[in-house]
Amino acid sequence: MNKTTQSQTFEDAILVGILKAMGCAYAPQRDPSTGRVIFEVTGDVEQSLKKIYSNESVPALDVLQSIKNARQAIFSLKGNGYGYEKNHNK
Repeated sequence: MNKTTQSQTFEDAILVGILKAMGCAYAPQRDPSTGRVIFEVTGDVEQSLKKIYSNESVPALDVLQSIKNARQAIFSLKGNGYGYEKNHNK
């Protein structure tokens, strides 16, 4: 089976986590126009999305860990205050 390597950008950390659990790789980065964290996902993205939307089984623990890692990447890129320029909780 010949896997094709594709690249797509997503904002949804949950979807990115599921794609990671299905074998894709991601790189978090900040969108220069909005400042939001986006994920550049590479791998067989199209086939993985088809599997997700056809409700194919994925190991739950793998998905959970991948989602946690993707969300952690958001907070790491945004810094302290969980995305706010100023921490209003102090």
